[in-house]
Amino acid sequence: MLMITKIKHDNQSVTLKLDGKIEGMYLQELEGICKCHLAESSLNVTLDFSGVTFIDDKGLEMLLKIRDMRLKIVKCSPFIKTLLNGLAD
Repeated sequence: MLMITKIKHDNQSVTLKLDGKIEGMYLQELEGICKCHLAESSLNVTLDFSGVTFIDDKGLEMLLKIRDMRLKIVKCSPFIKTLLNGLAD
């Protein structure tokens, strides 16, 4: 299960807090939400991974696919940061 909570949204940025596992049927929902926000011309998207416990291979592929200069991943556990291999701050 993956819970996505919008914790900040203003004219310049949106922050989404993720809790759970990035896998399976939740990938399309996360990808759609990110793409929707990134489609807004100057909006920066921050993904707070403090509650993420697992990412499968498809999740990593999806994050690489939507990777953008305006997409930032923060607050990863050491395990998740290792899996992301340079995608996270």
